[in-house]
Amino acid sequence: MDLMPRLPRSAWMTLVSHALSAVGTGMTMPFLIVYLHDVRGIAIGTAGLAAATVGVGALMTNLAGGMAIDRFGARAALIGGWSVAAAGTAFIAVVGAPWQAFAAAALAGVGGAVASPAQDALLARLAPRTRASAFAVRYAITNAGVTAGGLLAAVLVSGGRPASFFLLYCLDAGTYILAAVLVACIAVPPPAEPSRPRPEPRRRLGEGYREVAGDRLFRRIWVLTVLLVLAGYTPLISVFPVYVTESAGLGPHVVSIAFVANALTVALAQLAALRLLRGCRRTSVIIAACGWWATASCLTLATGRLGTGLTIAACVLAAVMVGIGETMLSPALLPMINDLAPEPLSGRYNAATSLAFTVGFTLGPALAGLMLQHGLGAHLIIGSIVMSGLAAILAHRLALRLPASANRMTQAPPATPQVSAL
Repeated sequence: MDLMPRLPRSAWMTLVSHALSAVGTGMTMPFLIVYLHDVRGIAIGTAGLAAATVGVGALMTNLAGGMAIDRFGARAALIGGWSVAAAGTAFIAVVGAPWQAFAAAALAGVGGAVASPAQDALLARLAPRTRASAFAVRYAITNAGVTAGGLLAAVLVSGGRPASFFLLYCLDAGTYILAAVLVACIAVPPPAEPSRPRPEPRRRLGEGYREVAGDRLFRRIWVLTVLLVLAGYTPLISVFPVYVTESAGLGPHVVSIAFVANALTVALAQLAALRLLRGCRRTSVIIAACGWWATASCLTLATGRLGTGLTIAACVLAAVMVGIGETMLSPALLPMINDLAPEPLSGRYNAATSLAFTVGFTLGPALAGLMLQHGLGAHLIIGSIVMSGLAAILAHRLALRLPASANRMTQAPPATPQVSAL
């Protein structure tokens, strides 16, 4: 059975460019604070604040990135975003003072904030009839690329060789440049017909987000997105490692094994999940993902009450369950948003969605840190189960209001005979 989806060649080119950037991100993602402190001699507290500037820069320019997409086009915005991210990453490689670290990190965050929604908007434009497949493949290659980048970094970097960190950040900047060049070679087709009736778009730049904010259906999806991040993603990243090592008494190596199992589940099961889910309603798929995440949280909660062998198995199984939920969500949520977004406001809708993810990934670790500090790890996991339930209820209510065309996982046949199943 052929699991590889049939996508337009231009969509595959976009996915390859995304894979390149994911490899670069995987190479440098864990090392910024270590590099600034150990190699550049910046105080650890200042280095941490500089690393946080990446997120601050992204948060401050996220919505502006959406306006740039709608005004200049997704391809141009993506090229610009990756170019700025390349400049910021290259600047990180040569920082010599704290202010330079802050400036370089902010520059990298700004580039990423523009590139992220631009990727979504461009992919949605290039694969209008196979969006579920395109976004599913993108999620799979993101995990595979980040994992490959991490393995490459493990080979290249050495604490005793400061030059290895310089090489790492230069390679990361190079992946952004290569990705931007590849995207520049893509021919973008004219927009397809919208999936739902829409009013005439406002032409003044400042009014675009008023229309997005006035879309009651999208507001529900925005809240749902935040809940989904809090229910599935941030518990794995922020809560699971601490709870497993402190409450269950396991070593960090178990956390590493669980994370590898999660990444392999996404990379290997994504395309099979896409085929199995064909014909389902997207909201039903989201509800099922919430079920997997709630079950994983319940299993994590029980780890402290099992024997050592069973506890290790339960931790790995919980991470696999989270991965299954991720494979279900990726072809459902973002394609649904892009099916609903009016073409002239596609950039703003994707930027607002990216902001919802940012809010979730900011709130989750902040809440986790406060509760874990007071020994409330079990309560935190129970909270993630509640979040899964709330997200499932909201997805069910959303199904009553969604147009049928935006709630289908069924793939239409390719629009032209020029397709490639690489």
